[in-house]
Amino acid sequence: MAHDRLPPFVDIHCHLVPSIDDGAKSWDESLTMARMAVADGIRTITVTPHQLGNYAHNTGTMILERTAELQRFLD
Repeated sequence: MAHDRLPPFVDIHCHLVPSIDDGAKSWDESLTMARMAVADGIRTITVTPHQLGNYAHNTGTMILERTAELQRFLD
């Protein structure tokens, strides 16, 4: 079945925000991952960066700021 016939998908677990956990390493990699998601029929992504253990330095404020920055790149 072609992607245009499927309902839009939502990715609820994605490490798209760069350089804060084991996901995307750069803004370019984030944009590439986002383009791949769109090509696969994903229309909404919930970013879920790690915040515990080795990533305790990832504060909620930092994650929100980086997510907003990513959104500006995607817009």
